[in-house]
Amino acid sequence: MSAGTRSGRRDTGLVWGVAAVLCVGTVLFVWTSEPTATDQAMFGRTGSLAVLAVAVLAGLVGTVAAYFPRDISDRRRWGVAVPVAVVGAAVIVLAASSLAHPRHAVDIVLDLVLLVGAVALAIVAAVVGRRRPVVR
Repeated sequence: MSAGTRSGRRDTGLVWGVAAVLCVGTVLFVWTSEPTATDQAMFGRTGSLAVLAVAVLAGLVGTVAAYFPRDISDRRRWGVAVPVAVVGAAVIVLAASSLAHPRHAVDIVLDLVLLVGAVALAIVAAVVGRRRPVVR
């Protein structure tokens, strides 16, 4: 395997992690600044904002875990990958429920951005979960 292939795999978690944080963070910012945006959200205003805030934090932690340490233990890898995947699933539920009852065209766009962020979180979880230690 060439060095370019290995570095490409290392960058996959970074790219998708940044995409997840940007997508979810954008929706979190809009929903925070507009109180009526979460009126019909599945988890209510407080729960929806909490899910998105935790998703941003999980995306940051997953991105760091996917990019930096190659030789962490399986237990730590799965300790990061599973919560990131669970939070990503919660974001999918939130986005799908909001997408089912849009009030404006902006709601549809934000829900689609949220779905992209949730898929990016799932990819980050998969990259962290599949990370193998470097053989020396």
